[in-house]
Formats: sequence, structure tokens, C-alpha cells
Amino acid sequence: MTVTVCMINYNQENFIQEAIESVLMQECDFSLELLISDDCSTDNSRGIINYIIKNHPKGNLITFIEREENLGLTSNMLKTLKLCKGEYIAICDSDDFWRDKFKLQKEIEFLNNNKDFVVSFHDVNLFDKNSKKINRNYILEAVKRDYNSIELVCGAFLMPVTMCFRNVIKEIPNEIYKVVNWDLFLTSLLGEFGKAKFMKNISPAGYRLHQNNNSGTLTEINKDYQRKVVFYQLLRYYYRKKNKEVSLVFYTKYRQTMLRLIKNKISCISYFDSIKLYFHFMLKSFKYSYWKESVYLTVDVIKFIKNK
Repeated sequence: MTVTVCMINYNQENFIQEAIESVLMQECDFSLELLISDDCSTDNSRGIINYIIKNHPKGNLITFIEREENLGLTSNMLKTLKLCKGEYIAICDSDDFWRDKFKLQKEIEFLNNNKDFVVSFHDVNLFDKNSKKINRNYILEAVKRDYNSIELVCGAFLMPVTMCFRNVIKEIPNEIYKVVNWDLFLTSLLGEFGKAKFMKNISPAGYRLHQNNNSGTLTEINKDYQRKVVFYQLLRYYYRKKNKEVSLVFYTKYRQTMLRLIKNKISCISYFDSIKLYFHFMLKSFKYSYWKESVYLTVDVIKFIKNK
């Protein structure tokens, strides 16, 4: 049995060595391979990776993909996931790191003995660019629990750096290529195959906050702009799959996100932008026959304007 660790990289020369070494330190009784895909970095990332391959005692476990053209975060991740051949896949971004040398061993033992679970995950701690721990929680206590398959399909929150899952997704839908936060889409797809286990016995992984971080340093408004895209693409995907019930779940999340964005624009006196967002939302609602449900957003916007 083999576990493939998927790591994508773009310009993370300051952090990638720690990420790689946290994978290579794993102690396990199964085969391990680390697949690193560099997306045309312009810093010294490739030199560091090649040095580790040549000089680390476990450097032979690394397969290094050097992209010839920049694909972007989502495409690089998805194309790399397609190349993972292991029975199980784990994810570690090149600016994050693991802190438990038995992480994979614990997860694989659980998944091997519990076939109704498709993915395991655990806690994270925040670290800054100097690898100094930040004393605040990133994951709410309420989400540190197991999830059933329906909850996963409907968008449960699992941190990618903590995930280990069965290699069961054979077809990656086109809709996922249009989003930035691909992890929510991936979790939803995994939910079609089983449940999720929160592993309390694994030391928290290191999730790094720095200026080049893709999500950890975004404002809530910017996060909402990303959320509206992924919720819309998920409603499209499940609508196309004729799963109207799940499509409606993501339509509701899409509507709630759009409402927050419209309220923000009104509060900032950006009326033209708020009108654009409103009509964009209404067009999408009619396109997917959710015109009745769209009334809720209209009512909420009117209430908000009246109370200002």
C-alpha cells in the first residue's frame, strides 16, 4: 500500500524546506511518496527541492514535477492530484508543515479499519513567516468533530494540510477549475464516498500566515468574493448532476454570501456596484430556476436599506 503526499509550490523558497522535511520525517509501515509540483517559481524553490532530493536520506521518495508554464494554484493542484497513484492521498502545501511524525500512520490505521470513512483530518496551529506560533485559534471548536457524508457533500470545513483521504475521485468536474478555494469543492466530492473523522490524537499541523498566503490573510469581504464563486460552481455542478436538493443547499449559501456583499457595497455608498451584484445574482437565479428563492435576498436588501 502507498500513500502519496501532494505538495504544490510557487515561490515559497523561505518555507518549502520545512514543508518537505515534515513529510520525510514521517514514520510509517507503508510505502510513502512525495509528489511536488512547482508552478514555474521565479525564486530559488527549484534549487532547494533538487538539493533535498540529492542530499536528504529519503530524497528518493520525492517525485519532482517542474511545470513548463504557469498553471495557477487551482489547476496545478488538480493536475497534480490526478497524478497521485497511492491508495491514499495527503496534502501539504509548501508553506505549511506537519508536526507529528506519526500523523500518516495514525490516519492510515484508522482509515484501514473504518471503511465507511473516506477522509481523516485534525487540528492546526497558526505560525508566522518566522515559524513563530501565533496564539489564536484558526479552527472553531464547533467544527472539530466527525462529519457524515451528507455534511461533507454540503460543504464541511476541513483544512487541506490536515487531510488524508482515499484515492476515490476518478473524475474531476470542470466547475472546480473555476474556483480558488478548491478544497471546499474537493471535500464535497469526497462526501459522496463516505464520512470524515476528526483525529484528536494527532498534533496540530502548522498553517502559516504570511503575505503570500492564498487565504489566511484575506479580509472577510475578499473571502466572500471567493465563496460566492465556489458556492455558485457547486450549485452548477449538482444541478448538472440532477441533484436538486444539494444544488439548492449551495444556492442558499450563494445567496447569503451575495447578500453580505451587497450590504457591504451599500454601506460603502457604492450603489452602482451593489446594483451590479444584485442583477448578477438575479440572472443566475433565473438561469437555474431559483427565481422563487431569490425573493428572500430582495426582501433582505429592502429591509437593510430601510434600516440604514
